[in-house]
Amino acid sequence: MKKSSNSKKKVNKKKIGKNEKTDNNFNYIKNELVPVHTLMDVEEELQLLKKYNTEREKLPKIFIDDPALYFLKESTEYLNRIVKIERNSRTAGHHIFYRVIVERSK
Repeated sequence: MKKSSNSKKKVNKKKIGKNEKTDNNFNYIKNELVPVHTLMDVEEELQLLKKYNTEREKLPKIFIDDPALYFLKESTEYLNRIVKIERNSRTAGHHIFYRVIVERSK
């Protein structure tokens, strides 16, 4: 059976660290559906914990190798730091979430 000329071309993937990028350098982080992830300053972290009267260990977790944290390059110096996640929704508006960076257990 002969393939039609309209068939989709396979894209070769290259592994860069643990992030996968395609030959056409598609940047999934800039996709409008991916929320903005920002590493908070230590001072901002302390203010956040004080504001919500909570402890770092009680916040939800995010793994250091999460694709959205590509900018950290999986460096262990960022473990236990807090990431601010901002998401815009047409129906729910603007929301802010906070996650503590943890290492994936092996």
